[in-house]
Amino acid sequence: MERIIELATKRGCEAAEVYFSSVVRTPVEYEFGRLKQIQTVENSVIALRVIKDGKLGFATSTKQEDYETLVENAVATAQFGTKIEFSFAAPAALPKVNCYDRAVADLTLERMVATGNEMVEAIRSYEPKINAMAQVNKAVAEVRALTSLGFDANCRASEYALMAGGELVEGDNFLMCYDFEEAANLTADARRLVASVLDKFRRARVNRPIASGKFPVILTPLGLEQCLGPLVASINGSAVEKGFSPWKDKIGEAVAASDISIYDDGTYDWSTATAPFDAEGTPRRRTPIIENGILRNFLLDRRTAHALKRAPTGNAVRGGDTPPTIAPTTLVMAPGNAELAAMIKGIDEGVIIDQLMGAWAGNPYSGQINGNIALGYKIERGEITGRVKDCMFSINLFDVLQRQIAAVSAERQYRGAVLPWVLIDGAGISTKS
Repeated sequence: MERIIELATKRGCEAAEVYFSSVVRTPVEYEFGRLKQIQTVENSVIALRVIKDGKLGFATSTKQEDYETLVENAVATAQFGTKIEFSFAAPAALPKVNCYDRAVADLTLERMVATGNEMVEAIRSYEPKINAMAQVNKAVAEVRALTSLGFDANCRASEYALMAGGELVEGDNFLMCYDFEEAANLTADARRLVASVLDKFRRARVNRPIASGKFPVILTPLGLEQCLGPLVASINGSAVEKGFSPWKDKIGEAVAASDISIYDDGTYDWSTATAPFDAEGTPRRRTPIIENGILRNFLLDRRTAHALKRAPTGNAVRGGDTPPTIAPTTLVMAPGNAELAAMIKGIDEGVIIDQLMGAWAGNPYSGQINGNIALGYKIERGEITGRVKDCMFSINLFDVLQRQIAAVSAERQYRGAVLPWVLIDGAGISTKS
């Protein structure tokens, strides 16, 4: 990597940035109650960005020894690149984070298979007719970033993820239930996960009718995460820079109720998105997005931060051989003071939504969400009585954040984001009947 920087400098580049990543991933997959696939896949890529004549060039290679071609390709693309004014990373203090667990790296294939068998057998023991599915995944990543400005840091990260679920056909009723847990350490628990899946099956095997109308709706953490697309799109620095975001001029203004706070936390302990630095070498941090209802920050890489005259937030990410883009790390919503059981008890007729299908469709900057309820439960007189079927769910997320959240639970779950259960007052439900 040092040699690449040296060669780029000799070719007349004003600055250079080298980013190396290697990921070894081992998935164990089950379908229809049987072991389907075991494999270990290793992907390594080295990426180079250069600034030459004020323009940005970019190239990648999976051949680490062929660095001369990498430099030539990056320099060649610079003549067609965009004019830039931002700089690559310089030396900076990096946060100490928990993102690597040696126990994940040492996890044996035999134990992974045993965990998968345990989940599948537990689901089939409950109901042999369920086409049980399961996944046990582990991954270890090595990353190093180096710039001609003196930044040089490396990071090792791990991931352990479990998924369990299944499909059940009873008459004309098709039911699919699933859940997952993931972390950078071994905290994902197969028995807890299966218990969650079986609880979903037990509640959903009875269908309950519901008419079209406005109802109180509780979003589970998984359901809430599937509704946050408009928020994520609106705080993306690229959308702000281009003027797409409806929040582009709202820093310091209220965009949510005063008891709503949402953060992006790139340092959250044992999250699979945690690291000491992002894909450009910017230190990761905990960034307030909405604080007591007030919009505080956007998510920015180095380019959009310079364009918007703000500090980068450490939200640059890379996908294999692509240039850096902007994405959240771990979204965290502050807990409320309501208990989930009390939230359910207080509803005379309503719905709990756990899984949506198609909620990401449409223009995210409008805030409008229309999705099929893939898994939802009917609440009647404070009790969960069964599943709602063939229903659509409709809200405007921006309206919900400002005036329609009636309660937020004290309980939270980590499912890639750390989110509570949220009670929405007056969500639209439409049915075929």
